[in-house]
Parts: sequence; C-alpha cells; structure tokens
Amino acid sequence: MSFDPFSQGPALRATTGLAGFAMVNGTPVILSWTAPNDGNLHRFIIYARLIITVATTGGQVFALVQNVSLPGAQNNAGAALFGATGGAGDYFLGKNNQSDFKGILGPGESIQVVQTTALTGGAGVVYAEIWGS
Repeated sequence: MSFDPFSQGPALRATTGLAGFAMVNGTPVILSWTAPNDGNLHRFIIYARLIITVATTGGQVFALVQNVSLPGAQNNAGAALFGATGGAGDYFLGKNNQSDFKGILGPGESIQVVQTTALTGGAGVVYAEIWGS
C-alpha cells in the first residue's frame, strides 16, 4: 500500500501570511494553487478576509479557475469573493459574511485569488489562504 499525501484531507497550499496583500491599482493574482495532474478530482477551500482602512473605489476580488481539464469547463469561471467599492470595515468573503469558499478542481487545474478590478481610490488589505487536497 502506497502513501497518498493528498488523502489525509486539505493542507495549506498558498497564503498571504500575516502581511496580507495590499490592494493595488492593477489586476494581480494574489494567490494560486495548481492541483496535481494525477487523473483525480481535488478539493479546495479559500479562506479570506478584507480589511478596508480607507473607503475604496474598485478592487473587486474573484476566485478563478485556470488550466481547465474537465469536459466543458472554462478558464476564468469563478465567483466574486469581495465586491468592488466598499466602506471602511472588516469583511469576510461571500454572502452573509461567511469566511470560506469551496470547490472541486480537475487534474492540473489551478484556483486563483485575483484582484479583477484596479483599486483607484482608498486602501485595503486582503488576507487569504488556499487549502487543497
């Protein structure tokens, strides 16, 4: 019997760390994880928090899938984690202030946390982790 390191449940795959990611006037990838290209499905969970210190204009954050491998899947499919433009505050992602976003990846697919609109005013920091199995 061989040991499968992914069979033990999710493990931390990417993090912003305690420094977080200061939102910018651009559209960078904040975090990314690529599932092993092993012919299996893989789970992911994103935990995220946005702290806005000065009301923002722009700065939408999405979770997007890349390098699709499942039949009919599309690159850039995903969901908004944080909307653009917000007042100063401490926000958890998604509806009802939930703290996580979950999904399935095909073999070799990537999940990315991306700032999809430029921050043209204000200041905010994204704290995020991707866990995967």
